[in-house]
Amino acid sequence: MAPASDPDAVVIGAGPNGLVAANVLADEGWDVLVLEAQPDPGGAVRSADLARPGFTYDRFSAFYPLAAASPVIRHLHLEEYGLRWRRAPLALAHPTPDGGCAVLSTDLDETATSLDNYSPGDGHAWRELYARWQRAGPHLIDALLSPFPPVRATGRLAAALGPREWARFARFALLPVRSMAEETFAGAGGALLLAGNTLHTDLGPDAAGSAVFGWLLSMLGQDVGFPVPAGGAGRLADALVDRLRAHMTPEVQEWVTSHRDRIEVFYLPRYAPEVNPEEYLNNDLKGQVNKAGLPHDAEEVRSRIQQFMRRMLHLPEHVMQYFRHPSAHYAAAIN
Repeated sequence: MAPASDPDAVVIGAGPNGLVAANVLADEGWDVLVLEAQPDPGGAVRSADLARPGFTYDRFSAFYPLAAASPVIRHLHLEEYGLRWRRAPLALAHPTPDGGCAVLSTDLDETATSLDNYSPGDGHAWRELYARWQRAGPHLIDALLSPFPPVRATGRLAAALGPREWARFARFALLPVRSMAEETFAGAGGALLLAGNTLHTDLGPDAAGSAVFGWLLSMLGQDVGFPVPAGGAGRLADALVDRLRAHMTPEVQEWVTSHRDRIEVFYLPRYAPEVNPEEYLNNDLKGQVNKAGLPHDAEEVRSRIQQFMRRMLHLPEHVMQYFRHPSAHYAAAIN
């Protein structure tokens, strides 16, 4: 991904961090060159057909609550470049041998109820942890994702909590997750949720500071779930690459800007056929070609396509339905 002129910045590595950095710099008007040794961009955010054709497997990381909650990612509007988040109602579940099950749901009541089943009152304790998240979470995310040292973000976090709560939060941030769970919950359910999420960070339950990371990931699951990109992790990298490439067309952008009164351009991302009206026509065409059985040769395929297209000339209302689809209505102003 190289700009036309000498670059203002060279980003080495087309992993998610490098691609986000390149996009942010490009947004500021910099010419950016991204270098990647691997044949595909994305780093640990890649997918492939590894075991069975037609099935997509994530090669490394697979769920992205921090990406979904990140103000930087949200500012990039990657949905305009094909990214579609998918979420399960339950982020995770921890069944236990006694038949119980602690669940982390995006529905706070559902999470709390599952913990009360282990010990009455533990649901209320979870709600208190979530209330702390609501006060501190956005500022903590900002601090984690800001350039180091995150002085401003930490200042906003301290201001949001106040002096007393800040002191309690500082102790809370240093606790091992085992100690935090013992202090907070009477039953096993809450400890399972916190410790399980802590292990995603490779910190053990007795490690200092492990509590805050388990709490962070648990609260993200409570808040935004554990979203995955539709089509595999690689679609997140694809959206970042496509967005960056859109910056590589200054001449086109200049022309479009000078002709806004005459033309409107819509960027159709890769891997997002649902937003392209033409794909609905193609779908009907494929169905018509195969309706009478498989064609015998190329000439028969050509003949069936021509028959279908001639029929469409006399069915303007049917054609307009392609543009009325909820995902494609942007493409034409239709009453």
